[in-house]
Amino acid sequence: MLIRKLTVIALFMGCGVAHAADIAGKTMLVVGSVNASDIKTNVKRKLKRRTAVFGQDLITTGDKAKAQLRMSDGGLIALKANSELKIADYQYSDESGKGSVVMELVKGACARLREILRRKMAIID
Repeated sequence: MLIRKLTVIALFMGCGVAHAADIAGKTMLVVGSVNASDIKTNVKRKLKRRTAVFGQDLITTGDKAKAQLRMSDGGLIALKANSELKIADYQYSDESGKGSVVMELVKGACARLREILRRKMAIID
């Protein structure tokens, strides 16, 4: 019986570590109704200040809502009301300073994204 309990605890600990590695950033500002749902499982959670955002989340803002996300690479994303931002894949390494991001603004408005892309990917107009 004791061995089963230890095995279950070890499995849960392993799941937590794997999930923590998928953190893409955190919320810096949340005003109004802002939610995230896992793209694969559709599990929805309410976001508040300093809540983790993961590499496969759909972030939604309601009427008169807004959110600012500070990404792991230091980038800032500001979402306006009635917006949906799909983070399909987010990988970043602090050690190498390199990564890859796949995001889609499904609807709404997103401020400062161009500034982030210009700074991080050296896009020149």
